[in-house]
Amino acid sequence: MQTALTKKEKRVINKAEYMIPYHMARCPNYGWKESEQYASAEALKDRITGIEGKAKKRWEMSFV
Repeated sequence: MQTALTKKEKRVINKAEYMIPYHMARCPNYGWKESEQYASAEALKDRITGIEGKAKKRWEMSFV
């Protein structure tokens, strides 16, 4: 599956994975689920799953 990722996709995923803890560390102690930082971290997680989903579809289509 990792071979189906392009260089750009690998770079974007790698950067996003390291940015998630960055945003989570800046969440406030109280009401952290409603904070902008938590929303940013969740958006990055969604972006990663979207890229991996596209790569998986591309990988599966190579066997058809």
